[in-house]
Amino acid sequence: MKRLIVLLAAGCLFAACTKPQPKPADNDAANLPTSEATPEPEPEPEPDKPADVKLGKLEPADSADQVRAIELIEKVTGFKFKQKIPVYVYTPEELEEEIRGWGDDGFSPENILGFYKPSTKCLYMVPDAAGEKRQFGLRIHEATHGLQDQLYDLAELHDKPKTTDQSLALTALIEGEAVQVMIDAVVDEQPHVAFMTMYGAADMLAMPENPDKPWSWARLQRVFFYSDGARMVQDMKKVDGYKTVDKAFGDLPVSSEQILHTDKYLVERDLPDEIGLDVVGIQEALPEGWKLGEPDTIGEIGTMVEFIDAGQVGKAVKAADGWGGDAYITAKKGEDVLTIWVSTWDTAADAKEFGEAVEALPDVLVSKWYDERPQQIVIRGKTGLLSKDQLQWLLDATRQNKVVYDPESR
Repeated sequence: MKRLIVLLAAGCLFAACTKPQPKPADNDAANLPTSEATPEPEPEPEPDKPADVKLGKLEPADSADQVRAIELIEKVTGFKFKQKIPVYVYTPEELEEEIRGWGDDGFSPENILGFYKPSTKCLYMVPDAAGEKRQFGLRIHEATHGLQDQLYDLAELHDKPKTTDQSLALTALIEGEAVQVMIDAVVDEQPHVAFMTMYGAADMLAMPENPDKPWSWARLQRVFFYSDGARMVQDMKKVDGYKTVDKAFGDLPVSSEQILHTDKYLVERDLPDEIGLDVVGIQEALPEGWKLGEPDTIGEIGTMVEFIDAGQVGKAVKAADGWGGDAYITAKKGEDVLTIWVSTWDTAADAKEFGEAVEALPDVLVSKWYDERPQQIVIRGKTGLLSKDQLQWLLDATRQNKVVYDPESR
């Protein structure tokens, strides 16, 4: 594994080389110049303030909390920061106003009390609002993102995923490591943080529903990123500590399935089936006026969401289990929407279980299972959008997909 080496520049004093001077007389000793006092070190220059910082105040570089956070992160991970991370501090109102001033710049903070922003390489923190213990854990979490950025370039990483599912898997790895580093750093002082990853998405969905706190994609997403992601990092650490996590950033998980079932990444690599839709044929099968979007893959976690959004929380986990791959595409005509969803499954039993669960989803116009290799095609939309013949043409066109089952490499 590549290790980062911090080069420490040592200052050296050199004596001047001149011809020998005569030894002064004893009575002249009092007239010799005394040695000068060692000058005070020059303070480090402040970094240039990012253009998006109008209200934040730069925290001193020797802030005790920041120094300790960096030391703990380096101790836990075994990796060194390449450079210091400037920290700008705010009141909650100031940070909220600051963020509003950014407009739609493509960045959405994960936590309004503190976050790392890759484009500026800075931390934005509200230390007084989070409480002493919570703010320190948050600082470690966000500073870990700073270390990830220095090691792997977060912006470049986020350009790699080609599908929604791949993007979700990457985010789970990034957030999961930050959560686990925080846990490892403070668990001796705050033992309760070890329980943060006790329940993953599947565990939570298996619990009795709370009518006062219904499940939503936003809520499930947080569990997936922070709990399931951290649990994957825990399994990686069992192999060779954070060295294994470091390798994962160069060999990214490619599906949410690999996050939810870490053996499919760490033990026997299970890559999703590659489903190539005949987009031209599907477009020709649609009536005039319908426009297709771009194909996507929503993955095992996205499959759960389809059932959660339909109010079928109890079916979500079992329906998604055994996911092998999927292709998802949307067609629109004005306000009307059709979705075409092709999925493959590990076994015929998995496909059958998914197919039975699909019957409980609203707006299912067609659901057909092909058993020569478990594959399900589901077309959803409002009743009456297409005639029976038009639906058959669309189904036939979708059936022309090309599938690479169990690809060995990506």
